[in-house]
Amino acid sequence: MQIENTSFLGKLAYRMRIYLNSFKYRLLAIRSNTIIPLSTLLIIHPGGKVTMGGSCTIGRYATISVLPGAELKIGSNTIINHCCTIYCANSIIIGEDVRIAHNTTIVDHDYDTSNFEQRFIGKLLGKINIQKNAWIGASCVLLRDTSLGDYAVVGAGSIIKGEFPGFSIIKNHRDIIVTTQKKPPMPC
Repeated sequence: MQIENTSFLGKLAYRMRIYLNSFKYRLLAIRSNTIIPLSTLLIIHPGGKVTMGGSCTIGRYATISVLPGAELKIGSNTIINHCCTIYCANSIIIGEDVRIAHNTTIVDHDYDTSNFEQRFIGKLLGKINIQKNAWIGASCVLLRDTSLGDYAVVGAGSIIKGEFPGFSIIKNHRDIIVTTQKKPPMPC
């Protein structure tokens, strides 16, 4: 189902908390059986484009932001769980049958901080490509220029950037360092 009727889109924007800066652009294409709850915040700026395949599910309290000139594609049967955040400034492609667990953040850009005297210089744009049947664990962060192959698995809490082939398992090892004190801490 392609949404083009502005009066219908206006009602949809009210009911689903979708905030579109301008309804005259063809910004959103959603196929049938896609579930987007009332608590989801979907921000599409003029010139940004979102395409969702059929039978997608977006969890409660998710935030999806698509900036001008950016394109977000979500394949069929994809599940984006509760409290996930997707910031698209250039291009994010999420393939079919992808599972994204809660609290995951996907960002296709960084901010250039090479000169600290100027707080904001510009965005460093990249692309994110998540291919079919990938599984991303809870509380992961996917940074710009990340590519996950078919059936890739990302372990919970991982922060990843780079290219990962299909059928790979990606996880961050975090060593737990436990030290003992020679003296008890001073009382307050």
